[in-house]
Amino acid sequence: MGKETSILSITDGTSNTILLAEISGKNDLWTKGKMVSSGTQQGGGWGDPFSGENWLSGADATGTISPGTSLIGVTNSQPAGSTAYGLYSFHTSGVNILFADGSIRFVSSNISPQAVCYYVTRANGETISE
Repeated sequence: MGKETSILSITDGTSNTILLAEISGKNDLWTKGKMVSSGTQQGGGWGDPFSGENWLSGADATGTISPGTSLIGVTNSQPAGSTAYGLYSFHTSGVNILFADGSIRFVSSNISPQAVCYYVTRANGETISE
């Protein structure tokens, strides 16, 4: 396992740092609320230590091309041997995210990729305006 992180090392603020987020529907492939194929995706999320490197690469608006600017709600695609495309749920227009302060917030699919990148770092000093 990885190195422990102290709460004091989350200098961007615990309310601005993601701990855990939804990637639903595994091991089936889902795109825009429809099952595309069954059993074709590797399990686990973008933070799964057994998947090797883990990235939020996003997808295009169709959910078929990665990387892309849609990081939330388009597809749960993560073909075997690849990295995750983005966050996905069966809710309309977003996902639930657990932040380091213990709050759970519904984050819209319309959030900018830049804001999502700021939320996944803990100590880079970014300002989130959304």
